[in-house]
Amino acid sequence: MFTLRRQAILVALISVLTVSPLLAEATRAEFDTRMNTTMAKLNAEAAMPAGAGIVGESIRREYDAPVEELQWALDRGLSWGSIATLAYIRATTGEDFAALEGAAVEKDLWAYAEKAGMNADKMAASMSRLLKRVEEERNTRIFEKVRASRRVSRMPDLGSGFGLLQETLDFRRLEAPRPTKIHTTNP
Repeated sequence: MFTLRRQAILVALISVLTVSPLLAEATRAEFDTRMNTTMAKLNAEAAMPAGAGIVGESIRREYDAPVEELQWALDRGLSWGSIATLAYIRATTGEDFAALEGAAVEKDLWAYAEKAGMNADKMAASMSRLLKRVEEERNTRIFEKVRASRRVSRMPDLGSGFGLLQETLDFRRLEAPRPTKIHTTNP
């Protein structure tokens, strides 16, 4: 009975040691997929009209990246997804873009994150939040243009899904209700 316990513990230990690297690889592949997808979407947002300004301003606000660093990266021909990644790493480690480019961070983000002691999941989540803020800012600007072009005054939120609809409707064009039946009294 004592040997059965030892065998069970040994089998459990071996299976944990065997499966752990496979799970780590799956996590790395998932991280690479998430980062590549987010970076591609940021690049697509920047390619839209006035998108580069929105993405650049969002990176500057989110990661406190100096304009000079962003301009340096643009002069080097880096994509906006890569610039966002460098800005996140700069905000986390304090290194400037030139040092990060010299360390070839873009080639293997996972290895750099492990070496620098960064949490790869937090990096991917932060980049996803940045993308969401960029999309929200783009949509806000679109609705501001619609509101300005139709001269619709801002209305309080009515709730229950009216948010986007009420932004685009012109409530002043609604007619006042008219009575359908008029009652008269004879004296």
